[in-house]
Amino acid sequence: MLLPGMVDVLVIGAGAAGLAAANELSRAGATVKILEARKRIGGRVWTAPSSDPFVPFELGAEFVHGANETLWDFIRKARLGIRKVANHHWAYPPLVKHPEFWPTMEKCISEVDRNTEDKSFDEYLCDRERPCRDEWMIRLFVEGFDAADTKMISSHSLGIASEDKGHTKAAWVERGYSGLTHWLAARARERGVAIELETRVHSIRWRAHDVEVVAETPDGEAVWHVPRVIITLPLGVLKSGAISFTPDLPFETQRAIDGMEMGGIVKLLFEFDQAFWKSRFGTKHFGFVHSKDGPLRTWWSRPFAPILVGWAGGPAAIAMSDHAVIADAALKQLSELFEVSEAKVRAALLQWRSHNWIADPFTCGAYSYASVGNVDAPPKLAEPIDDTLFFAGEATSSIADLGTVHGAIESGIRAARSIVVAEHKSKALFPS
Repeated sequence: MLLPGMVDVLVIGAGAAGLAAANELSRAGATVKILEARKRIGGRVWTAPSSDPFVPFELGAEFVHGANETLWDFIRKARLGIRKVANHHWAYPPLVKHPEFWPTMEKCISEVDRNTEDKSFDEYLCDRERPCRDEWMIRLFVEGFDAADTKMISSHSLGIASEDKGHTKAAWVERGYSGLTHWLAARARERGVAIELETRVHSIRWRAHDVEVVAETPDGEAVWHVPRVIITLPLGVLKSGAISFTPDLPFETQRAIDGMEMGGIVKLLFEFDQAFWKSRFGTKHFGFVHSKDGPLRTWWSRPFAPILVGWAGGPAAIAMSDHAVIADAALKQLSELFEVSEAKVRAALLQWRSHNWIADPFTCGAYSYASVGNVDAPPKLAEPIDDTLFFAGEATSSIADLGTVHGAIESGIRAARSIVVAEHKSKALFPS
């Protein structure tokens, strides 16, 4: 038995994966503590207020993708309101509606032959006998939706993901996605889970069922000794070397980390005092515009509030370090896109917000994707190490769920259940 005050499982990271893991473990009777480097919970889920409490800014994750049962069950239990996303797509220039957007994407990507050697998506497109229809838009989609460099992302991984038809459906969480992470945190705390904020782990020394975790806190260095640890840090942090492991991680685990890339995203949110684009579309909520030109290549509107979101992904996003400069250029882009004077666009602007996830030391990027020849990397990273170290987070989810909140949540639950199963066999760590 553990001594009073000790912890059965330490969870590193209070994002969706860490909170889900802590909930699952505490339900099973484990004593759990979460260490979070930030001053807040949520990780890459971060809701900020706009002028309308029902339509806030989502600085991080925004969409509920598909019909994942676990995520939707949490949403129902948390009594969170949902608004459907209008699945309307436009191409620019010229501005024309694109009713076949998803079929066009799916046809091209689904034709990847996974019986041949894996290649980058860029090579796949170049090697085709017949070009894909609207190839520029498909490249833009992979750079944006997958946050990927088309010269690096595995074409096989995209082919696998295309089999999941749920990604064409999306919804917003009313009042913001942070409502879900705050609900998860509240449930965990009710069962005794402690969440230590501003606690930045920098060293992990480990052997079977014996882990020393060292972190910097506002009060100085702190050390924990625990039997098991769940590590939910973003792939970018793992790749950065910000945490030292002694001994080194096993070859297959490190190979999995090296076999994935952390994608780049720039997302700017603009709130206006009027929907000046209504005259162009006949509605305030036009859906999505995919643009060949301009700094932000995808735009979408939010329902019931004059808010526009501009998005860029892949190598172009990584090169955008100054968001203020991008925001200024984006206002000119909106003027051209919606055929409204730039003066009117600027006069209507109430505020704009963004967060630089690429420069953020606690993420070092947006979300993960598999590079060529590494479609097995996520499940390899998810494999427990000596029943002692467990990795979770969106980078350990299935290929189709990389970069999603539901992928992160399910990965945390998976890691927690692995520990519960092992405990039931050994009867050594916490009560059944």
